Amino acid sequence: LHESVLSHVAAAAWAEVALGAMAFLWGAMLGSFVNVVLHRLPRGASVVTGRSHCPTCGSQVRSRDNVPVLGWLVLRGRCRDCHAAISCRYPLIEAACGAIAVAVAMAELDGPGWMPGGPGRPGIDRLLSGDWHIAARWGVRTVVAVAMLTWCLLEHDADTAAGATDAVGRPSGRRGTRRQQGGSAV
Repeated sequence: LHESVLSHVAAAAWAEVALGAMAFLWGAMLGSFVNVVLHRLPRGASVVTGRSHCPTCGSQVRSRDNVPVLGWLVLRGRCRDCHAAISCRYPLIEAACGAIAVAVAMAELDGPGWMPGGPGRPGIDRLLSGDWHIAARWGVRTVVAVAMLTWCLLEHDADTAAGATDAVGRPSGRRGTRRQQGGSAV
């Protein structure tokens, strides 16, 4: 093959990797905010003001420790100050939101069946040539998908806290329990 064709293919492959990494980072940052919402909203606390803190000792999470997924791994799932365990749910939600962002990006860039290095990259080529509408649609669709996940997790947590269980005692996700106790079902 001609050398310029090979360099274009290599550049496009690196562009796919870079876009995938950026999509994951965007989603993981959204996931970090989802964790704030899931922790604070049921307690009536603001999701906008106030720094993240350890629920056990109350010490503020340092900026260097507040990096999605990596912060939890570096601290080995423990608070830097009191060494209390931090639930693995936090990095799992951040990683799930990162995966959602990557999936939406793949679907947005080239449609179903897109694979890195696969034939044809019309979405990536358009994005690299300055068509930012693709990025805007991807960002909005990612936020909507993550918002739906957030709502589902809030519902799950509310049902679990309300004691909705199945016959074996596992959380069932049934919403009737909150209605019977006079709580909101929505």
